[in-house]
Amino acid sequence: YSVSSLLKMYFRELPNPVCTFHLYEKFVEAARSTDDIRLPKLRDVVSQLPPPNYRTLEYLTKHLHRVSLRHGDTGMTAKNVAIVWAPNLLRCKSLEVGGVAALQGVGVQAVVTEYLIKYCELIFSDKLPHVLCVDTTA
Repeated sequence: YSVSSLLKMYFRELPNPVCTFHLYEKFVEAARSTDDIRLPKLRDVVSQLPPPNYRTLEYLTKHLHRVSLRHGDTGMTAKNVAIVWAPNLLRCKSLEVGGVAALQGVGVQAVVTEYLIKYCELIFSDKLPHVLCVDTTA
């Protein structure tokens, strides 16, 4: 328990989160996408992370996925793990001050984090091609 608290604190105190500030809106946009394009969009955004962030996120989400698989013993489903970890991995610079907007941001952060945890094997797989999501509204 202390180790996980220390690890979460370490990630929370990073000056720039693992899922960097400059990609926050892209993560949110990907999470709000329809089911059929959410995975390719998230894979695309994750691939834009700097290499150290990418590797850290890959390792951590795969570990959190393994934790969630033991939910019968721990009660920590992927959703529960995501709620706990989301504010430590994905933050918006403009929401750092708090308030209602920051609380609303936590919900979408948890959705992104849960998806990363549940589908980490697909998101970080080098065997799947990266699909470009073309904006058809333009």
